[in-house]
Amino acid sequence: MSIRTVAVNYRNTLPLRAGLASMTASGRLDVHLAPPAAATHAFAHGEYVLGLLPVAAALEVPEAEFVGDYGIVSDGFVGSVGIFSQVPLHEVETLYLDHDSRSSVLLARVLLRHHWRLAPTLLPAPRGYRSRIEGATAGVIIGDPAITARRVYPYYYDLGEAWREMTGLPFVYASWMSSVPLDRAFVRDFDAAQALGVADRRRLARELQPRVPHYDLTTYFTEQLRFLVDARARRARRLFLDLGGALRGLGRRTAAAI
Repeated sequence: MSIRTVAVNYRNTLPLRAGLASMTASGRLDVHLAPPAAATHAFAHGEYVLGLLPVAAALEVPEAEFVGDYGIVSDGFVGSVGIFSQVPLHEVETLYLDHDSRSSVLLARVLLRHHWRLAPTLLPAPRGYRSRIEGATAGVIIGDPAITARRVYPYYYDLGEAWREMTGLPFVYASWMSSVPLDRAFVRDFDAAQALGVADRRRLARELQPRVPHYDLTTYFTEQLRFLVDARARRARRLFLDLGGALRGLGRRTAAAI
């Protein structure tokens, strides 16, 4: 039986998705794509059993479990998740929070409180909010739009880099989660397929590069992104969920945990 699966539809997931193509072709996976918030919503409402989801989804679907050893990680600067503004961050008065990603929004809130110690007014971002980023109004932008935005706004505060400065740890943006127990043999094959995709990411970057002439995908896939969720990344994931959960009233740990 094919496992209904959802994955975030940004370029940063392409190496993992490419590796899983063989399992899709063989009928073991039925993979669908969606923006981060929509993917989380669909998973939380039982439309999918398995999902490559923003890590903050674990706070919304606490009964789900992390699966396997792969995800979307950076150990410092990532280049596609950040706060954009026309003024330095300490001059920002209002910050729009990207409607597509709960994890990046929660990370921005954690960093504002515990790292930058700033308290701008936070607003849900309406559609088209990027056109409102001007003066003392900034915005969180993620994924493919963030890559484009770095050519537009004079100030970019990379959230992966700020997290590393604050904690000394990598940051896990997305992990695989399952709402049901999965067979160990399946998870082993699942990880092995993704490992092949990650190993082939240079070729994939060269193939996709003509579609993104303004950004070096080889650097993005091989230096700015990591795909293995190792022990340090798992530790970072737990810390983020503790700090983020505390901000949302779902946890107890504070900045003293860093």
